[in-house]
Amino acid sequence: MAEETKNPAKDILIGLVSAMSITTSCFCLLALVLCLMQPYTKIDPDAPFSVAFSNVGLHDTRSIALRALTRLSVVILLT
Repeated sequence: MAEETKNPAKDILIGLVSAMSITTSCFCLLALVLCLMQPYTKIDPDAPFSVAFSNVGLHDTRSIALRALTRLSVVILLT
């Protein structure tokens, strides 16, 4: 892809920094949401979001996580 950009030294740097910034921001927001949903000491290390949503009253999250994992695996295998 670097061959197709007009200014590879600048464009690749901007792309990498922006992608890492977006990913880091999303990760921090997810961690904040998780810590606001339940106390830090009660977070399950094996399935933090599934257990947190179950404790709040949303009990269908395990099947949603399983479907998301399955779809992610299919997309990775097809590319």
